[in-house]
Amino acid sequence: MATTTLLGISGALRAGSTNRKLLREAARLFGECTYVEADLQMPLYDGDLEEADGVPESAERIAAQLAEADAVILSTPEYNKGPSGVLKNALDWGSRVPGTPWADKPVVVMSAAAGRAGGERAQIRLPAGARRESDVSGP
Repeated sequence: MATTTLLGISGALRAGSTNRKLLREAARLFGECTYVEADLQMPLYDGDLEEADGVPESAERIAAQLAEADAVILSTPEYNKGPSGVLKNALDWGSRVPGTPWADKPVVVMSAAAGRAGGERAQIRLPAGARRESDVSGP
């Protein structure tokens, strides 16, 4: 029987961040699986850079990890009522790769945030591509 591969994507870069810990705990509670954590260290999205050099290797690597994963766990802090810039940047670059690496992937979205909203506003602002359409409320 094949082992399930979970891809963890943390909106926090800090190695000891609460969001990284939350991802790892979710993978542990999931049970037997292969857990891979994406590295969001990449240049800021820039159309001129893309035109001159193409999609950076770091963005292509995450797209490949997405394509290989059976499911995705996203965890983001809430910065200024939204997801972190590094997470948004990774999603922007990820939308520029050929193919549809998010297709048919179950995605869990969660947050660890110190504010009273607990990251809810960051979750709501994530692009619909990182959520199932049935989870999107509103018009």
